[in-house]
Amino acid sequence: MRLTWDSRFKLFKHGAMLPFNATKLILEHRELKVLSVLPIVVSIVVFALLIGGTMNGVAALFGTFLPLAANVLIQTLALILVLWLAVNSFVFILSLVASPFNDLLAERTERLLGFPEIKLTLSGIVRVFWLDLRKTSLGLFLSLLLTLLTSLPLLGLAFLIPLALLTTFNFVTYALSRRGKGVRESLIWIREHVWESLGFGSVLLVFWAIPLMNIFALPVSIVGGTLLVLAPRET
Repeated sequence: MRLTWDSRFKLFKHGAMLPFNATKLILEHRELKVLSVLPIVVSIVVFALLIGGTMNGVAALFGTFLPLAANVLIQTLALILVLWLAVNSFVFILSLVASPFNDLLAERTERLLGFPEIKLTLSGIVRVFWLDLRKTSLGLFLSLLLTLLTSLPLLGLAFLIPLALLTTFNFVTYALSRRGKGVRESLIWIREHVWESLGFGSVLLVFWAIPLMNIFALPVSIVGGTLLVLAPRET
């Protein structure tokens, strides 16, 4: 059935509202809050240990043969460099730390929405892991490529639409993989739900682009992606 522009707008709006609905759902349920905040806390602890270890190493390396003033200067410069690297790589490290929690967060979201738990056999778990690995690898590669292309003057704007759709692809994979949908089937699903996927991905791009907010964008994206797959279409 061919959609009218009014229906397309409603679908786009439906997708665009899902990150906000996901935020509300997380705040309303303690289990989702724990699964969302725990990776952030672990990442902060890891960064604190890395920064502390680096500073102790710098102090041990230079403290034995440099004057106090020079040693303080070097430690200050080292601290600034480490903090700069930490700020610019925190979201990446957070994504790695959160990876064991992501599927669990999506599963708990499905349960809260009233969907029955999908019990997987060992072979099913291996299949889901393999599907997620393939889709995540493809998504990360294409996301990096499209992000670089969006930096091109004028032409870069044309790549925002595929980047938004790819962002959606990255976060609907959890619900789709548990239902046996691989890369090809997931791409077909995006094509069949292109307008709500575009709305959802566009808002997520804004979430991920804002400093500090992007720390909380990961759980919102996963819960929102689950809502996108399972929530009824509004036409």
